[in-house]
Amino acid sequence: MPDPRRTLAEALELFRAGRYAQCARTLEPLCAAGEPTGALSLAAMALSLAGEAEAASRCFERHLARQPADAAAWNNFGNHLRTHEPGRAIDCYGKAIALKPDFADARFNLALLHNERREHRAALTALAPGAHAPCTPREHALAASLHLRLSEWEAAAPHLEAQLAHDPADARTRLNLAVAQRMSGEANAALHTLAAAGDAAPEALRFERASILLETGRIEAARTLLEDIVTQNPAHLGAHEALDKIHFETGARERVGQSLAQALARSADPALATALALQYERIGARERALATVERLPPAQRNTEASRLHARLLVAAGRAEEAGREFAACLAQHPGERGTSLDYARFLMRADRAPEAAQLLERVLAQHPGDQLLLANLGTAWKLCADARHEALFDVARLVRSYTLLDFGLDADFFAELAALLRGMHHATHHPLDQSLRGGTQTVGKLLGRREAPIVRLRGAIEAVLAQYLAQLPADAAHPFLRRRPERWRFAGSWSVLLRSRGFHVPHTHGQGWLSSALYVALPQGLQGGEGWLEFGRSDLQLPLAQDPPALALAPQVGRLVLFPSYLWHGTVAFAAPGERLTVAFDVSPAN
Repeated sequence: MPDPRRTLAEALELFRAGRYAQCARTLEPLCAAGEPTGALSLAAMALSLAGEAEAASRCFERHLARQPADAAAWNNFGNHLRTHEPGRAIDCYGKAIALKPDFADARFNLALLHNERREHRAALTALAPGAHAPCTPREHALAASLHLRLSEWEAAAPHLEAQLAHDPADARTRLNLAVAQRMSGEANAALHTLAAAGDAAPEALRFERASILLETGRIEAARTLLEDIVTQNPAHLGAHEALDKIHFETGARERVGQSLAQALARSADPALATALALQYERIGARERALATVERLPPAQRNTEASRLHARLLVAAGRAEEAGREFAACLAQHPGERGTSLDYARFLMRADRAPEAAQLLERVLAQHPGDQLLLANLGTAWKLCADARHEALFDVARLVRSYTLLDFGLDADFFAELAALLRGMHHATHHPLDQSLRGGTQTVGKLLGRREAPIVRLRGAIEAVLAQYLAQLPADAAHPFLRRRPERWRFAGSWSVLLRSRGFHVPHTHGQGWLSSALYVALPQGLQGGEGWLEFGRSDLQLPLAQDPPALALAPQVGRLVLFPSYLWHGTVAFAAPGERLTVAFDVSPAN
């Protein structure tokens, strides 16, 4: 038999040269003899890298049966198993870490595997247990990514700062840090982070800067930056949309779509034409929207353009053509979510609710958490007198009202909060794409701000949420109750200020699981049902006898109402002079 030491050295050289199959063959005599100890471990890794999975597993198992305390081998076995037997790989990494608690590679590999399996909390636990904290660039990068996925903005920021210190030219890390700072209520810090990239900053950084300027009321600075972006890149739809938001909310409705139209005149890009038509539809200029879409040859219309065309045909009273357009679009893209939803709404308005229900049931099976699909399916069931509607829109069980006066907030607090909120309403008109009419809405994450009244309000809201979640019954068959989370996060938060004649059209909240309305200030002299919050009536504008509300609640300062995000809700207009000032937020299950 050849000298074992020399053979092992030769095999190691072959391994380092990437000649894995030859390395494994060279080691065969040593593996058969069981000596020296390292031969089986090296052969296992070589076989794994050569793609001989079963032979590699056998070598790892033989080696670990003889050397069960070899933490490095357990880690390598985990690497070998991670793609085809991830459960066993997790066990292997766990054994490596149990043998060597400070084994950074094993911890990192375990965290990566949990991350791949979308087990983000477990990944964080593996990466940073106890006194150990990420310290290498790759550990900081993974920790930052995990915290961002969990919407843990403040926790993500130090890791992103460490990454940026390691590589100041990394634009993606700089952008993520600015987003984390922005979402943590540190808008000025985010602007400083972005400004540090200099005048030649990548477009994504400049767009984020414009978004933050817009959130913080620096509208002219945001407008200038956005105009610069679309001048340099006419295809930047996000910048065009942000400009239109500024125009609409500052009363310059006639300028909505202007930058898109200018870009379209230069490039004839179908995406620009579709975006322009959509903006026209949003401001109610449906004839211009229809003309814009119809200038696009049918071959250049994507799914979004085709369904937009069908909606506009409905609005123009050309229902038969709209039906054909919807059918053709669905024939080309069966089960497509947006087209299915628009067609179902068309069918309900055409008194064909059973067809709408069947269509929505099919598409919802592919998108089970889609709040707008659920809302429309509930309405279709309602029109069909299907009892499932009552279970889905179960306002008695799922809608809860609380008074924050029971949670330590008094009338003086709400007066202070109202004064603070009024200073955050920078617009003069309602948003282009939201449900309110006759008022304004703040931008950004309201409950992420650091002002003392906001921090205090958030604490009270969290206490109410704990009560609400605790009383929810378990029901694995119910679309809302089966998602009841152990951990949750705020998916969005904002304030709405409605003036006399203002109201909300019926709507849902697509990004939430649980939604809310909190009354901060109300006009004096509300009469009858003015300003009341209604649940269950859709936005389809059907006769009231067909689609009545299921519940209506009176406004009251300090009242917080919680309800499923898919539940249609809107408000009745009020004639009294004064302001209806509210806070709202969405809650989503955390990963």
